[in-house]
Amino acid sequence: MLWTAGVLLGVAVLPLVMWHGRLYYAEGGTSPDGPGMLMVAMLMTSPMWFGMWMAASFAYLFRYRGGTPLAAGAGATLLSLVLSVLACLFSIGFGWLAFARVEFWRITRLPFVFHLLGCAIYWQYLRAAAVARGMR
Repeated sequence: MLWTAGVLLGVAVLPLVMWHGRLYYAEGGTSPDGPGMLMVAMLMTSPMWFGMWMAASFAYLFRYRGGTPLAAGAGATLLSLVLSVLACLFSIGFGWLAFARVEFWRITRLPFVFHLLGCAIYWQYLRAAAVARGMR
């Protein structure tokens, strides 16, 4: 289930970039090629950023057996402790992006906020997976 959620969060960037292009023109943007160039740049770099997203998920989900509660602690091994700290930092970063870098009070920005909050929650599930992998 966590692999599927990770893939869906990574693929959800495509419709968000398309939505951003529509918002650009709806809010008075005048550049004829701005949103198109953003879309092409996103598509051209997608193997790199999507690969990094899935590699990060792999680091947490390798040998994960499943069924760990989200309230699991920090981990018993050094690796699970390091992965837990990194996951918490990533969750804080995505939460900061959602509420400090996006105009979350505007209804048109809600898809971006929901995606960023989904990423923050996903990193907490990855943290729980790392903790469970380190338990005996």
